[in-house]
Amino acid sequence: MKTESVSEGDDRVFASSRHLQCFNLPKSHKTMSVEEFLSSPEVTVHPKEKKKTGVIEISKEDTHLALIEGLSGPRYKKPKKTDSPSKVNKLKAELEDKKRKAEEDDGSDSGNATKKARKLDLGDDAPEGSSMSELDAYERYGKLKADDLKDILRWNDQKLAGKKETLVLKVMDCAMHGRLSRCNDCGGKVELKTMDEKGEQLEEPYVHYCKGNFNEDVQAFVQCGLTFKNPTRLPFISKKPSDEESETISAENKAAYEAGQGKFSQEKGGKLTSNINFDDLDLSTMGDKKEASSRLLQACRDSNIKLPADDSEARPLVGKLFLQNPGATPNELLNLCAADFGIAKTVEQETAVGDNYAASCKVAENGPIYGCLSQLASFYYKEGNANAGNTYKKAMKAISELEYLITSENALGLGKNKTKVKDIGKGTAEKMKEFMDTGKIQKLEEKKAAALSH
Repeated sequence: MKTESVSEGDDRVFASSRHLQCFNLPKSHKTMSVEEFLSSPEVTVHPKEKKKTGVIEISKEDTHLALIEGLSGPRYKKPKKTDSPSKVNKLKAELEDKKRKAEEDDGSDSGNATKKARKLDLGDDAPEGSSMSELDAYERYGKLKADDLKDILRWNDQKLAGKKETLVLKVMDCAMHGRLSRCNDCGGKVELKTMDEKGEQLEEPYVHYCKGNFNEDVQAFVQCGLTFKNPTRLPFISKKPSDEESETISAENKAAYEAGQGKFSQEKGGKLTSNINFDDLDLSTMGDKKEASSRLLQACRDSNIKLPADDSEARPLVGKLFLQNPGATPNELLNLCAADFGIAKTVEQETAVGDNYAASCKVAENGPIYGCLSQLASFYYKEGNANAGNTYKKAMKAISELEYLITSENALGLGKNKTKVKDIGKGTAEKMKEFMDTGKIQKLEEKKAAALSH
């Protein structure tokens, strides 16, 4: 048995049929004969011309249709949003209120002046971010088209995704505080998060986070998920840059990211200086070469160059570089060391990184173990081991969503038995237990030592 809907044209008859199994009907009605079905008290017969929405039409003779009412469940209707007004709508209302008050105070001409002032020429310079209020930023950028907003974000090397309301908030954020630098964990683009995973508007204060980036070492997109408490900011670009300016902006973006990574390059304008000299040494003798290496090592320590803490491990690394560049001056050797080994993070930088790890977790105290796994993942990606890197990335996401503190007592249980957490395996749980007991992970220490001795 099946349902059939018939409609007649000038010279044709159109019919469409469906099996009853396609509908959410009681089992008893799916096994009835046609006669039983049509005589069922739940089935009502209506004239053919009377159509109803959301019911099944069944042909009966030539002039009637049987319409099934109440047999299939009600159609799902998406609930209407009853959320409070969005951020942009609030600013819009505030701006209109400001305009209305201006008209009352100064007369009708001020309204036209306000309207003209709100129109933006993308070639104009924007005021300094520190002097731009939230309402000023909305007045300047809130009326722009989505394509214009994307142009501004593109000039500032920002993410372009999102509805117009999200784009407005992103541009306002950059205009008031400066454009966002790249993620110093993966090199991805940091963005303002105004929507949750379901597309619902989040409440203020908004956070900044990084979804991830394409990793050249493993040739794949790598998830990040790092949340930034105080993201690094760079000057806001308010008008289309020239080709030369674009190159400068790209260099600034790359330099800011690599500074966060502890990298150093003289090509980006970086230059270290020191008072060391080898004028009193005879560099043709082995004894004076060792003395020169010791002086260079001390200069590296003073310049915060990233080297092993033990001099017996660091001296051979510096000595090797010294012997490979016999004609270099002391300052040139110092900069070569910085480029080769990188610059260690300052206390302030380390604190900022720790704050970001803590902000990425529902329980901030889980931030340190989150950070250790992040570093392990980075090392594996650099080695081209995507499987190991992805394993730790998944574990990081699981840790970020935990609603309780990881301790030495419960760490192992996260990887097995009834207390197992999805995406945390036995090996990862053991490393977490090791960190909770000793404050470090031996595998991570080995990776760091290997990177320094490359």
